[in-house]
Amino acid sequence: GVNSSKTITKCKGPPVMTDEERCTMVRACRFVDEVIEGIPYVMTTDYLRSLMERHQIDYVVHGDDPVIVDGKDVYAHVKKMGRYLSIPRTEGVSTTDIVGRMLLCNSRSLARTPSSRFMKTSSILAQF
Repeated sequence: GVNSSKTITKCKGPPVMTDEERCTMVRACRFVDEVIEGIPYVMTTDYLRSLMERHQIDYVVHGDDPVIVDGKDVYAHVKKMGRYLSIPRTEGVSTTDIVGRMLLCNSRSLARTPSSRFMKTSSILAQF
């Protein structure tokens, strides 16, 4: 399943990619049989069991980085069920770093573009 933007925003802040983009990325993985859209970021045990039965889900897979919300491991109950697998996180690649680089590139671009509609008025006036 792919978490919904709404629940990601509630728990972590707004995602970089849209729901559709994230689902497309997951569908492109060769080991994925089916993508279930709009999954809550935090799932109850009952919800998860129901979902796993209804869709015949073998495992819940996530990166090996911890997923803690309100001091609790989001995947604790599925780990207890023995149906959780983690995949190694790519060292040196994080959403936070990628967003930071995008903002840095954008700010450099804006500094070179005095007529940019994204520049603050004071920045535009300072150019004159």
